[in-house]
Amino acid sequence: MSDKATAHMSTDARNALITDHLQKLIKSVAGPNITPKQQRHLEQIARKHIRHPNFLSTKSHEVTQTLNALVDRFQQENMAPFGQAIKELSTKLVEDPAWQDHDQTDVQWSLLDFLLSMTNAPIQNVRRNRQQMDQCRLSALAAVEASTYQAVVPNIVEADTDWVSLLSEDFLEGPTPGDSSDTQEEQSEESDAHEISGSVCPEDLKTTLKPKDMANVYKNAMNNVNPCVEKTYVPELARSGKSGRSFQINAPINLALVSPIEIRSRNFVPLPPLQPPQLFTQHTQSVRDENVLPQLIHSHWWRHDIQIHTKPPDSDPLSNFAISYPQFLNKYSLGLVHYPLPNTTTERCLIREILFMFVSPVSCCFFVVDEERRIHVRQNVSICSVTAEGLKGTLEAELVPALEDMMQLRQTVDKLTLRQNGENIIGTLECFANGLRDLVRPIKKALLAYEERMLSEEPVSLIHFIRHMNKHFRMLQLLRFVSSKAVLPSGPPHLMCAYLLSQLYQQTQLHVPHQKLAIALLLVSLNTYCNIFDGLWRRAKLEDRQAQFIVERWVPEGEDATGEWEARVHIRQRRLEEEESEENHQLFKKLHSCPFYRLLLEHSLTSIETQDLLASVNLLGDMLATTNENNSRSLYEELHAQLFVQLRVYGRPTQQSDGDTQMANSHTGKEQSEQKAFEQKVLNSVGTIRNPDLLALLTQPITKKQQERDKPQDQQRRQPPVQAVQVLERLESATRLQVKDVMSEALREILLRRQSLANMFAIKAMTVDLQLGESARFLRHVLLLEADHLLRPYYTRLFRDIEAGLSWAQVSVLNMELYELLMPQYAQMAGRASVRIVSQVRSTSTKVYEAVEAIELVFDFFEHVQRIVTPSNLQTYNAVWRLMLKVKWAAWKLENMVFIRRPHRDMYKPLDMLGLTVRRLEILRFWLMYLINSLHTHIMQVVSHQFEPQIAKCHNIRELSSLHEQYMLLLSSHCLLTEETAAFRIALEQLFHVVFVLDLEWTSCSSYLVDSHPLALDVSSDDDEDNPKCLQYLALNQVVEIEMTYIRCHQTLAEILNNLVYKHDHHFLTALESAINTSVPY
Repeated sequence: MSDKATAHMSTDARNALITDHLQKLIKSVAGPNITPKQQRHLEQIARKHIRHPNFLSTKSHEVTQTLNALVDRFQQENMAPFGQAIKELSTKLVEDPAWQDHDQTDVQWSLLDFLLSMTNAPIQNVRRNRQQMDQCRLSALAAVEASTYQAVVPNIVEADTDWVSLLSEDFLEGPTPGDSSDTQEEQSEESDAHEISGSVCPEDLKTTLKPKDMANVYKNAMNNVNPCVEKTYVPELARSGKSGRSFQINAPINLALVSPIEIRSRNFVPLPPLQPPQLFTQHTQSVRDENVLPQLIHSHWWRHDIQIHTKPPDSDPLSNFAISYPQFLNKYSLGLVHYPLPNTTTERCLIREILFMFVSPVSCCFFVVDEERRIHVRQNVSICSVTAEGLKGTLEAELVPALEDMMQLRQTVDKLTLRQNGENIIGTLECFANGLRDLVRPIKKALLAYEERMLSEEPVSLIHFIRHMNKHFRMLQLLRFVSSKAVLPSGPPHLMCAYLLSQLYQQTQLHVPHQKLAIALLLVSLNTYCNIFDGLWRRAKLEDRQAQFIVERWVPEGEDATGEWEARVHIRQRRLEEEESEENHQLFKKLHSCPFYRLLLEHSLTSIETQDLLASVNLLGDMLATTNENNSRSLYEELHAQLFVQLRVYGRPTQQSDGDTQMANSHTGKEQSEQKAFEQKVLNSVGTIRNPDLLALLTQPITKKQQERDKPQDQQRRQPPVQAVQVLERLESATRLQVKDVMSEALREILLRRQSLANMFAIKAMTVDLQLGESARFLRHVLLLEADHLLRPYYTRLFRDIEAGLSWAQVSVLNMELYELLMPQYAQMAGRASVRIVSQVRSTSTKVYEAVEAIELVFDFFEHVQRIVTPSNLQTYNAVWRLMLKVKWAAWKLENMVFIRRPHRDMYKPLDMLGLTVRRLEILRFWLMYLINSLHTHIMQVVSHQFEPQIAKCHNIRELSSLHEQYMLLLSSHCLLTEETAAFRIALEQLFHVVFVLDLEWTSCSSYLVDSHPLALDVSSDDDEDNPKCLQYLALNQVVEIEMTYIRCHQTLAEILNNLVYKHDHHFLTALESAINTSVPY
């Protein structure tokens, strides 16, 4: 509706018209699926914008600023075409001539402002729906551009023309006389089309069909034509000295039927209406078409059904020798043998394919990659000047090995640095792969440099390329050899890493030609192990999440994983699982013969115990601060520096030696010393100022200069880890001779220095500060009963309570009594010893030698003592303690047997039958006392060996722990507590039982004969033999049985000791064996 018609409308009619158009606008924008509620909400928003007073008085420069801001935002978001489209459409809207006759001023700017305000997050919507918005933009531009052109009136003559039959007859004939009836407008269009396409078909002068319909017409006409085109070209043989026809391949001529403007407008199709957002994005499954790539690239080079021959560079007959030679053979073979003509191409194409094969090997003109990823040379393909067989032999001998080496190295690097099947990347193998990549990088640079030379039209040839890359090809061969020897195809991470380092070390020996290359790879491969060693050195933690180190944490059997494991870190050498292959087990055994592996293993087991002990007692930081190792360089940096220090003995300084640094700093040394003297003088002059703020203000410039001067030294001291190429270059520059085991010597020196510092501090702390000797002495006095004068009342009271059948197994009472005895002599240690009941069944027995098996002593020692005295050591101490308690009880019991004296009996009177029986009991008591005292003497001689004086001889914690283990073995073996002496302990238990039975018999005899005994009989007769009670005792006593049992026990003990001494070479039992064997009763 025109503006004049709307000007005379009433307000209600105008509002109704606005409402109608507004509803249509909302439906076209929001889509037909909008609900009535949503439509009412959008209408309210639109009316609010329409009634806004800003749109009635809009200023053009404000709208321009808003528009420019939106365009700039699109450019910043890398969406400049959308901003340009908005700007172009806004310009066409504002410059439309229809706004000149409007009754309101700047109504076009009000409309543009309204449209800009109605936009809803344009940047975000375009970013989320980039492809759809791009189609909308192109459609809008095409619609605006198409509206500027007027529709062409169809030609009446054209309707009667049968274009299909006309083009089918002869579509390349000249113009017909009917063309003179064209108008001037059509001629002008012809000239424009001729300028654009370069060729004009006469029938186009009369057509007004659409481009799409015209293309169909042309396609139908072309289907009726069957051209015959040869697929191959074979040059003819030279005859009578004249060269054959030259072969030329012409590019096809482009045929354009329509102008570019029409093509641009034809590509845009009408878009469907906008759809509301979906719940998820619809994906279309892609179909892999294997024929797409051969159709897009020059794959016809290596197709068997197509012959390709390159034009020779000159007319020399030898320039096309690849074709001339088989033609010559075919000519003179008289048809008996037919040699096929090879496909030929230029030498630059061959070199370009070789360069591509180094980067990404695929099947191409000269090379074939089979299913097993092996590279082969194609048959019957060559360059113009070389026969196919000669070129194939050269490529297979010179280039195919290098190509396979590069491909194999690339596969090895990808395997070791990329995650495959969810497996973690092993750090040591990744460092080795990075070293390989660093060493291959110069080869890649050489290939790129040669490609640039070839692209710059410099003369190149295959022979020149091979000679130019010969040194790099040898490097590829060495790298592949080293990687194939060092990398295991499968196995646990720790085995693969240890095998890698061992094999690299084997190739650093003096007789290996590529020794320096192996040293560089070994150095970069040790980076991860060096980081683990740094964690042990600085934090006493085994930071090995990938299980690649040669040692591991473990929990011994019988220890609580939640208690002891938190208090003590157990470290041992890693072991292979039983499921591993036999080959891996053999390789693991061979690793122990490698000196480099043994060096790493020994230091790991020794240092981690020392560092962990210092960390447990909070002395690790003091050790690092005392030895100035708190802020030292990493082990990898020290190893790199120490390696080149070892090379100085060969007399040729390296590029970054200390001598070069001193020469570089010699010029500035004098000036720096003068500057430092002046600064120190100034600081001394202001030293009397007490105000800290004023002092800081005066000394601030000097402090800044000192910090700036010290900063470069710190940066120079902490250099980043070097690459393998740099290490190899420095090794080559250091000496051209073969070096002798410099890597292991450098590593050994650093590790020994660190280990010595830690061991000296740890041993000093254990002996002086932590007083390990006092703890060991306390154990010896209590558990080995060296402090018998203190503990005798304790265990004698325990013996009486057990024999009396009292409830003696009360832990609190036992601990209280033990604490009261130890407190006066061992004030600091008394509270750490306690008694624990380990068997409730044995604690109810009235036999002392059985009841003492139910108790043991527990010690709550400090952390450093627990590292030396392990729970298994405490079990050994308790076993010796129980044995000594049994021996003490037997000696105590035999000593407390009072001699039986018969009343009213003359001691000089000959013994009667009853007297002889009592005498036999007394002799049996003497035999037992001799045997028990011999055993007691032997045990006390064993426990007299002291552990504390030998602590000073140890150099590290591992030696200290080993020394204590040897002391425990000595106790257990000399006290006959091993598995080998189990028979002796069984016989000894029988002997203790004989002592118990003898005590019962002694008590029974006393009850019959002693008057003072409460059970003594009232003997009225002077003759004891006539007393019926005495006769009853003589008839019921078991003295003979006790004697026989003792004799058998004694003989058994003597026989066992004799076998141990003379058959098993336990010469420490010689004294005990002599004492027992010489007193065997018969």
